[in-house]
Amino acid sequence: MIESDGARQTAETLSHDHKWSEVRQAVTSGQPDAARVVPELMPLADPGTARSLQQAMRSTLPRHPATVLAETTEDKGMPLSTDTICKPAGMNAVWRAQVKRAVADVHDLRLAVRAKHCLDALGTIPRAT
Repeated sequence: MIESDGARQTAETLSHDHKWSEVRQAVTSGQPDAARVVPELMPLADPGTARSLQQAMRSTLPRHPATVLAETTEDKGMPLSTDTICKPAGMNAVWRAQVKRAVADVHDLRLAVRAKHCLDALGTIPRAT
């Protein structure tokens, strides 16, 4: 939809048709295409929907760390910043432990800085092996 109608029209259609839950479900299933559209759509969503998209990215992080990290930004304070997505506030200890392991196992050089920032936000950096 974004390619043919643009991000603004897509966000309006998703709101009108009550389809944001489908975007969240696609994100949490780890679909890279779904995660790729979140940065385009999030600024156009209402505040509650934007928070739910952010939460979808956070809950997806332990299972699909590379997909999520690829869509974060290094601009601190942004809704999809690496620091925001990786911060442990509001998440349980199991999530934190799973994210630490998952992010430490990301070996994509393009994501190395984001992975480090994510681990920093979690409060740990893995030991070199």
